[in-house]
Amino acid sequence: MKKLFYKFGAGAATAALIGSTFAGAAFANVDVTIKNNGNGSSNRVKVSQNCKVGVSQTNLTFVGVLANVSADTGDNNANGNTGGDVTIDTGKATSSLNVDVGGSINTAEVPGCCECFSGNSTATIKGNGNNSSNRIRIKKSVRKHVRQTNVTIVGVAASVNSDTGDNTANGNTGGNIDVTTGNANSSVDVTVGSSENNL
Repeated sequence: MKKLFYKFGAGAATAALIGSTFAGAAFANVDVTIKNNGNGSSNRVKVSQNCKVGVSQTNLTFVGVLANVSADTGDNNANGNTGGDVTIDTGKATSSLNVDVGGSINTAEVPGCCECFSGNSTATIKGNGNNSSNRIRIKKSVRKHVRQTNVTIVGVAASVNSDTGDNTANGNTGGNIDVTTGNANSSVDVTVGSSENNL
C-alpha cells in the first residue's frame, strides 16, 4: 500500500492590480511526505504554485479648443471740425490666448515575488521499502505583466486679432491734427504637459 501525506494550503493565486488598488494573495505552507511504502513501489508527488500579477493602466486625454479673441481701440473719427486742434490718441490693443493642458499620470505599485511566496515548503521521503522509487517535485513560478499607456491629443483652432487703426480726421480747418495709435499685440500660447508612467 502506498502512503502519501500531502498538505497544501493553496494551489494557485492570482493578483490583479488596476490603478493603484492591489488585491494580494500569499501561498500557505506546503508540506509533502512520502513514507512507509512497500518494496518496489513507485511514488510521485508534484506540486505547482503560480503567482501572476497583472497591471494595466490607460489614460486618454482629448482636448479641443475653438476660440475667437479680438481687441480693438481703433475706428475713431474726428471729422469736420473748425477752429481748433484735433487729436486722436488710441490706447494699446492686446489680445492673447493661453491653453495649458496637463499631462496624465499612471502610478502603480507592483508587489515583489516574496509577497506571493511567503509560505515555506518542506519535502520528506522516509521509511520506504527496498527498491522503491520516490520523487517529490515542488515548483513555484512568478509572472508579472505591466502595461501603462498614455495618449494625449490636443487640437486648437484660434483667431486672435488686435487693431488700433482705421482712425479718420478729415475735413478739419483752423488747427493742428494729431493722430497717434497705440501698439497692437496678439499672441497664442499652447502648452501640453508631458505624461508620466511610474512603477
